Amino acid sequence: MSHSLPSEEVFVVDVPEAKKFDAIFDYNFFVPDEQVSEISNIPSKILNKKSEEIDVEYVQYVQTRVPRFVKFTWEKVSTSSSGNQVTETDIRKNAAKGNKQRNLIKNNYEKIISENKISSQNYVDVTFQDSEIDNKLYSFVSGSYALLTSNEFTQANTSYGLAAAKLNAITPKNIDQSLIYKSLVQPKHAYGASQYKDENDISSRKSSVKNESINSLKNTFINTQINSKLLNGITSRNIKDPFSPYTLDLEPLYKESNKFNNKINKNNSVSESKFKTVVPYIDIKVDKASSHVQRTVSEIVGYVIDKSEIGDDGVVRQLPPIIIESSHVNVAYDLKVRYNQTYCYSIRTIALFSLPAVDYENGQLATIQVLVSSKPIKRYVTAREDVAPPPPADINFTWNYETDKLLIHWAFPPNQQRDIKKFQVFRRKTTNEPFELLKEYDFDDSLVKSIIREKPASKLIEKLTSPATFYIDDDFNKDSKYIYTICCIDAHGLTSNYGAQFELSFDRFKNQLYKTLISHRGAPKPYPNLYIPGKGFVDVAHVGGNHTKRLSLYFVPQFYELEDEKGRMHRVLSTNQTNGMYKFQFINVDNQKSETITVKIDDRLTGEKPTINFDS
Repeated sequence: MSHSLPSEEVFVVDVPEAKKFDAIFDYNFFVPDEQVSEISNIPSKILNKKSEEIDVEYVQYVQTRVPRFVKFTWEKVSTSSSGNQVTETDIRKNAAKGNKQRNLIKNNYEKIISENKISSQNYVDVTFQDSEIDNKLYSFVSGSYALLTSNEFTQANTSYGLAAAKLNAITPKNIDQSLIYKSLVQPKHAYGASQYKDENDISSRKSSVKNESINSLKNTFINTQINSKLLNGITSRNIKDPFSPYTLDLEPLYKESNKFNNKINKNNSVSESKFKTVVPYIDIKVDKASSHVQRTVSEIVGYVIDKSEIGDDGVVRQLPPIIIESSHVNVAYDLKVRYNQTYCYSIRTIALFSLPAVDYENGQLATIQVLVSSKPIKRYVTAREDVAPPPPADINFTWNYETDKLLIHWAFPPNQQRDIKKFQVFRRKTTNEPFELLKEYDFDDSLVKSIIREKPASKLIEKLTSPATFYIDDDFNKDSKYIYTICCIDAHGLTSNYGAQFELSFDRFKNQLYKTLISHRGAPKPYPNLYIPGKGFVDVAHVGGNHTKRLSLYFVPQFYELEDEKGRMHRVLSTNQTNGMYKFQFINVDNQKSETITVKIDDRLTGEKPTINFDS
């Protein structure tokens, strides 16, 4: 007579997750070592403050005295059953009980077991989450645009709206145009616009455009237990299929499942150990009374926020976790943050279970205490700010009667971030001309310099060890008339808009400077005349539609030099031979992106250059 073997045990444990978990980077102010050090001279008593002991004084210190931090918020996990209410007395009792077991999670961190690990050895815990779905959607949609429209999609040659509409017109009806648009306009490819809602209110400075729909997809995950043999077969078939779009994603999972499966297959014999579930416990109590009725008791004791650092090369480095030894806390801070670094945070709810067990050494019944964590909820944070500084304030002008020189001076604008590291002085003759950069003061003391977005000629840049807030224009005299303004650039390469624009001239009759306000501050660099009534900036060329795919630039000069009435020669053109260049700025007014192209002229003429005489 044959006998079947008992079925393997599969335990199901459900620890409630911390819902609405959010991690937000906050940049308070600049420090020179922000890209090198994680702590930037933050006092140890602040760094070592326990999350469950956060008070109003601590929060105020963090929000005003700490250079940068990541703030976590979530909904507290309810410990009451459905339909029951937790009274203040219950909360006090739970808090007192928690104080008796101080550092319960920290002292037993290595013994915490995930709820999905409480299963037999033939099951594998798998979490599916695609944190790169924004890149994949962008590549897929932009690739489809290039394939179906015979036009490579780039930010420069078309707008997101036009590209989405064009692709949607030739795709099936069930594909929504908004999905195409959102896939193209994602945070990694569209930085978004930052602005000041109120120039006088620094607290309202952070206003940015973000693609929340894509972020919600990135934060979606599925956690489950799968039989190792089934998982190995599924991943194996995908790896071997050359047309599978999931090969790169499932290859690491295949290697792990294959290793796990080989380990199990080495021992094909039937043994009692295969039908046991073993978990690490933090305490055990043998029940001597044989009539003892065993039951499972559980309570939420706190949270763990796991932290890892993702390098530029994709290497993940595990960092110490943030431990909250209380179930009544729903706010925490990470002060050890390095600027321009990407972090992954995963929050887990920690529950203390009292479980019935058997002491196999003596066969007696026992009760063990086990720390079990919920499924993790991940959030990715890049410690980078995208708020441009406000324009300089208090621009003024002074005439030096001893040297007959014009002195331009200004002040730092109100800037809570304290990260302004460059000033730029601009000048133009009329509102029909673009501004010309006269000088850039660079006093950036960052230990690691950020990427430079604007690259003026080196002769215009002056390196300083401390800020300079004045400039002397040697070209200005008593017969001159110029429009001046100032801009500033922060330590992260973000530029302000133009400051107030003033037209300067000298009144010989009154023997004093004459200053006229042309535009108040805030005009964007591409549009200096934005706030001038009736003086809109005239584009050299304005095009739109499907024909904006190719640009042909023709160089047809009429004259190379000009001769004035005094016989002095003036160059009209700058060439390679005179270290000259021209810059053309192309602006996409739809997506607010711009591209600057540098053009150099190679002078190969050997004969006489045509000139024009002013008297002719």
